[in-house]
Amino acid sequence: MGKYAILVVLTLSVALGYMGLYNNSATNDAIHETENQGQRKILQHLATGHANATLQKLRKLNQSTVFDPDNFNYTKSIPEHNATVTVQVDDVDSDDKLIIGEYKINVEVKDDEFTAKAVVFDRQLPFSYYALFLDNFPKNAYYGTGERVNGPFHSNSSVNVGGRPGPVFDGNVTATGVKYFAGASASNFKGFKGDNNNFSHPKIPLGKTLQIKPEDQAGAFKLDNAFTSNTDLYVNLTQNLAGEQIVEVFDVPYSDPKLKPGGHATNAEYEKYIADHKTVIKAEDLSNKILYSANKNIHVKGELDGKLNITTEKSIYLDDDVVYKDDPRKVPESDDMLGLMCNGDVIVSTRKDPYTGEYMNTRKDPDSEYDGLVVMANIYTTKSIKIENFRGGYVQEQDSLGNWHHKGVPQDRGDWTVVGGRVQANLGITMTSHGGYKSGFAEVIEYDTRFRNDAPPGVPYTNERRINRWSESF
Repeated sequence: MGKYAILVVLTLSVALGYMGLYNNSATNDAIHETENQGQRKILQHLATGHANATLQKLRKLNQSTVFDPDNFNYTKSIPEHNATVTVQVDDVDSDDKLIIGEYKINVEVKDDEFTAKAVVFDRQLPFSYYALFLDNFPKNAYYGTGERVNGPFHSNSSVNVGGRPGPVFDGNVTATGVKYFAGASASNFKGFKGDNNNFSHPKIPLGKTLQIKPEDQAGAFKLDNAFTSNTDLYVNLTQNLAGEQIVEVFDVPYSDPKLKPGGHATNAEYEKYIADHKTVIKAEDLSNKILYSANKNIHVKGELDGKLNITTEKSIYLDDDVVYKDDPRKVPESDDMLGLMCNGDVIVSTRKDPYTGEYMNTRKDPDSEYDGLVVMANIYTTKSIKIENFRGGYVQEQDSLGNWHHKGVPQDRGDWTVVGGRVQANLGITMTSHGGYKSGFAEVIEYDTRFRNDAPPGVPYTNERRINRWSESF
């Protein structure tokens, strides 16, 4: 009986001893883990701090400064934490993405056990980032009921809104102020839907002339070399029978009957006329996807498959719909992108075609998706966007005696829908209302969300920067 008692006591003593050892081990592990967590937090804090410091240094770069990674890359020790930090900055611009001024900041902080990382993508914003950018908002003009902008909107003056219920702005609006007209007021206007509007935002310089990079202009296809006559050019975006994207350029209107087979007495006369007045350019042959003219107005219409920029120092006329082969709202992976840039005005054509006798850009089928004009592009002008022959609040035409009138001229042209964005120095009047009767086009801007992170070829950039992506890890 005594032996059993001794055995039980010894067994309990051993068990309690093991429990004590286990408890001590668990406590030590917990302490060690707490210390590890503290060290990891220190390393992550250091990585974040060096990423922030590098970001601020990058943002002090002047736009004309050549990026030199040696001014940013470094490795150095942090003795107080027995760690080493490495910072590397890369310019991640690429010809296929065409992102302007984007930098990748890669930070690693290491000690003997752990590595903390911070990766930041910082981007200089091209003007195409905005669904609508205005340098000047006329004091007597305002956006009214039925008009809509569903992406980022910036104005270097006040934003003028009017009517009940008034226009709708689905994206963030930044401007130097806001003014209300025609029954709208701060208390009843509900059209600002963005969650980060700012009506005391500083101005973003637009510039008085096109900011074409020298290398873009040097590599562009010079339309003036192909057409030496001092006439307007007519650009038709289309595909050939092989399915290749081509650009047809004429120095006579597209509807000229002489451009069609049978428009001449002989086939030889037809071929000579085509040779004299038409140039066909394969998109794949355009090294930097830019067509450029220094002294000609350019008329545009058609369908684009791929990337292209059409730039002129004069004006651009929108003669008909300009669309992508793959609509990015229906085909998210679409890579079709168009930039339309000019130092003159962008003008929506309303004249009567001299050959067909039909007015350009009149209303289509009211049941169609677009009852009016649709343009898929980023439009950039250092002047204004106007409606052709819009005089005294009406779409007019000139008679044989030179007198202007609107009798018999289609007035309500439906919507002018831009799928992409517009950048313009001045806001032109595109629609007026005469007691409920409308003349011109109601403006609708459907933002191409791809422009948040991408841009058509050759688009100028702003002095604004945005963090595209920030990630941290161990």
